[in-house]
Amino acid sequence: MRTGKSLKKTINYIIENYLAPMCIAFGTAFVLFIYIIYIASRQIDTVATFSAFSSGLENYIDVLPPAWKARLFSNFLAFQVIQLPTNVPMLNSILHKIATYGNYFQLGVAFWTICWFLLISFVYVLDMKKYSILYILGTFAPLSFGYLRQVSERIFPWDMPALFIFTIFVLLFHQKKYWWIFVLIPVGMGFKETAGILCLVFLFAEMPWKQRLAMFFASVIFCIAVKFAIDLFVKEPIPFFTMEGVGTNLTFSHIVPNLRSLKTLIPLLINAGTFLAFILFPIDAKNIWALKTIAIAFLIGNLIFSSITEYRIWFEMIPFALYTFDVSLYGNRFMPIPETS
Repeated sequence: MRTGKSLKKTINYIIENYLAPMCIAFGTAFVLFIYIIYIASRQIDTVATFSAFSSGLENYIDVLPPAWKARLFSNFLAFQVIQLPTNVPMLNSILHKIATYGNYFQLGVAFWTICWFLLISFVYVLDMKKYSILYILGTFAPLSFGYLRQVSERIFPWDMPALFIFTIFVLLFHQKKYWWIFVLIPVGMGFKETAGILCLVFLFAEMPWKQRLAMFFASVIFCIAVKFAIDLFVKEPIPFFTMEGVGTNLTFSHIVPNLRSLKTLIPLLINAGTFLAFILFPIDAKNIWALKTIAIAFLIGNLIFSSITEYRIWFEMIPFALYTFDVSLYGNRFMPIPETS
């Protein structure tokens, strides 16, 4: 009798903490897969970035602008992955059963996207078990907004890897694993240089100020070194200064159009409304102030160097918002409310 109850309890535990969350992850991944097929070929820039390594490194160096060449890890890995549906017949058959339409490129880009989404979901499930459902659904909603056909023109190889890096960062930050963050940030620079903004976290670390400053400046130096190394590798004539609008033509030309775009109200719904809610959310927890500080710096960077109505550029902020909602509204057993400053 006890054995039967114990077995039932074990089965229920597995269903609640692993099977149910992963069912939701695969279900939402299916919807995302269809979204991506619709937009994968809409813009030549998407084709250019995902296919940049098709003729080797020299072609990669020649065809991409400086700001995109620097995201070397994302571009190289994406090219390898999008070829899998073509090179692996079984995978190709499975993907065509999921979507009965779509050419090899569309299927490849969609496969690349859901692989990262499922990886993010799997990390959440491993760390949070049943509480991961909030994060899986909370990640899917902003991605659906950012890749909505009516507002999205492009999808790039670095969108999802950057989201993954920021997701891992939030989990490590919550657990105060600062040395792992110290390693993560320079690696993230190879996928997308927005990872460098995470260096600010060391100023909020729970350690003596001397150590905080040491880790902050050391992480900045490592990020700069990685950026320089990649720029030299791809033969960028002006290493490090590869962001759009930087260098000899620093015009801040994006700021006025970005501010004007706010009158349409849609930019206020960035990441399905989660970004604005996160920024406005009243909470005194030190962890949240750290994330908000990073987010403000991220916001300023996007206002200067990007078009804020290209909604995929905000994906990195998704885990920041979800973590804030979790610890402030629910304070669940996995994510207890951090101590206030």
